[in-house]
Amino acid sequence: MAVVERKLGKCCICFPLQNGVAILTFIFFFLGLWSFLVLFLEDARLQFNGAFIVSTDFASSLQKLEPFVAAGYLLTALVGFIGVVDEKVWQVNVFLYYMGFHVFVIYVLVFALDMYGLAYYCKNANTSASDTSALLPVSERNMSLQALQSKNLCADARTAYTIGFLLQMLLRVYFFLVIRKYAKKISTSIPYPIAFEQTYTESVEVDIPSNVGDFARNRKEQLFEQNIIADMHRKDDDYIQKMLKEYGTQKSDKYGTNANQE
Repeated sequence: MAVVERKLGKCCICFPLQNGVAILTFIFFFLGLWSFLVLFLEDARLQFNGAFIVSTDFASSLQKLEPFVAAGYLLTALVGFIGVVDEKVWQVNVFLYYMGFHVFVIYVLVFALDMYGLAYYCKNANTSASDTSALLPVSERNMSLQALQSKNLCADARTAYTIGFLLQMLLRVYFFLVIRKYAKKISTSIPYPIAFEQTYTESVEVDIPSNVGDFARNRKEQLFEQNIIADMHRKDDDYIQKMLKEYGTQKSDKYGTNANQE
């Protein structure tokens, strides 16, 4: 018996696509765990972003938005991992769509609010350190911005924060595309066919082209083709058994050892 394995592609150059996606689900699961813990901590510096949202801003209530949404990976990444193991497209898509919502909506939104906070607070960047405490009431201060403003580093912080955001965004977009590629391939590719010939022991990799739509056939057509192939194998087996019974199982001068004698 031989199992025909699909060659789905690579993740991060070195990992098989399925294994790579499974690793990504683990990474985002721990990201969700960290974000869940951050929700109960008062130090905004532990967040990936959202640390520069100013309390006087209308978005002060959104400072915990990013870790709140990212904590959802505790569930969705787990569902995605199960989907990778069982090759269930809908479970992989649950993780994929949630990741898309987090990366392209929440992550970008909170970055914009952070940049607005830096610009809003740092407009008084030339204020001396001794006057820093007078800029905002105690209840409305952001300690991260206080430190930057007191050292007149707001412009540098905006540049560094933008570069960091772009690098993280590129990495997350790549992960998103890898997971989407895997979801498409398992939804449109052929299943694992099995050969039952006793002499066929070598495994074969079937390379699925980038245009996975070529494999997207109607289910009725697939079933029809499978029935035709099964009928052909059944007829071949019946014919072989008949020939063996009638003419023998070994080569002989006439018909074989089991041939009817005249």
